Amino acid sequence: MKKITTTILTIVCCLLFVQMAHAQILYGLSKDITGSMTLPFNITSIDPFTGTTTPLFSTNSLIAVAAGATTYDQENQRYITWGFDNNFVNKLYVADIDSSTIVTQTGITIQPVEMEYDLKQKKAYGLWYTQNIEHFGSIDLNTGAITTIATLPTVSAVALGNSTFDSNLGRYIFIGIENNKTKLISLDAATGTIVTKVEINKTAERIGALEFDVTSNKLHALYNNVDSTMYNSLWGYKIDVMFAEVDLVTGNVTVVNTTPVNSGFLVGYSVGSITFDQTTQSYIGVLGTDNGPKLKMINAATGQVTSTVNLPSAVPFLEIQCDNFTFARNRYSSTTSNRSTNLVEIEGQVFPNPVSDWLTLDINSEIQTLSVYNLVGQKVIEKNNFNQNILNVNELSVGTYFLVAETKEGLFKAKFIKK
Repeated sequence: MKKITTTILTIVCCLLFVQMAHAQILYGLSKDITGSMTLPFNITSIDPFTGTTTPLFSTNSLIAVAAGATTYDQENQRYITWGFDNNFVNKLYVADIDSSTIVTQTGITIQPVEMEYDLKQKKAYGLWYTQNIEHFGSIDLNTGAITTIATLPTVSAVALGNSTFDSNLGRYIFIGIENNKTKLISLDAATGTIVTKVEINKTAERIGALEFDVTSNKLHALYNNVDSTMYNSLWGYKIDVMFAEVDLVTGNVTVVNTTPVNSGFLVGYSVGSITFDQTTQSYIGVLGTDNGPKLKMINAATGQVTSTVNLPSAVPFLEIQCDNFTFARNRYSSTTSNRSTNLVEIEGQVFPNPVSDWLTLDINSEIQTLSVYNLVGQKVIEKNNFNQNILNVNELSVGTYFLVAETKEGLFKAKFIKK
């Protein structure tokens, strides 16, 4: 298979996360025991500000994933990934976040290497290599069926973790190899026609980890700026990683901020662990540093790092995706959706925090159901037909908890500390 790709086995562990109002909602994959080659992955939520993770539910059988072959169905809140089950059968795993259920599609002989989701048309697209030629096509997330839209006979390989989607113009964007040269390529998703194509990465100063910001209509990437004045005999030259904008037509790179977002001899990014929050225009990803991996959030407008979280050497999650449903609905005036209105985040707060006995919920909506989780994901309080705004937490042990309240207007989530 002519790909810049490897199928990777990954191992992770996780804790509980509940998203605060207006904060990023990230999902990924994790495992209960670090190093396990047999345990299935969990669908996991991730707090980009703390690195705290929550195993929401198990995939039941997914033990290996193809790096980059993951996307997110924004319309239906479904996390999508291609991988191998415990019998090493290739399957498409469709994880419904709302219902905590897994649907797998079997008997699929073709595995997309890269998948992306069109926020406007609510469709998934991918690239795959079969019958000695690169294919571009659509992916039916309900059946797993893939349909070739066009073949790309001049493209001999695709760089993993280097595709994104421009939902404004309906363009699939990726980095590929053509005639032994690295090219930045954009395709018209409806026809598969190549719209733009330009050679990039002609020197050691390279771009990668693409993400498209539909608000600013800009293509973002990480740009490796080699510092030729600093050399290590073991690791080579020092690299300053800059946050940059890339011109699709010319390939020109514009550094957004002269302060590096990462710097050192052992720098890089985790393939499949870069995502973009369209609501806050935040570039989020796992970056490798001389001092170990870090989860970083970057303001796309300024290029400034707004959050840095130290991670263990065995990163506890991978293949992260951002839930951009509310943004897509508002921007593209979607009038229909299969998602429950309870999935829309609403504002509010809880107090006192820390709390010893009675916790007050200050939200302008009638509460219908309420749940409280501890840090290992156990539900410790559950209230149905709960129409109050005060909750007795006196019997809870000292520690951190996460609250989820469903209301008529939407979903309220908060973190509190029991003292």
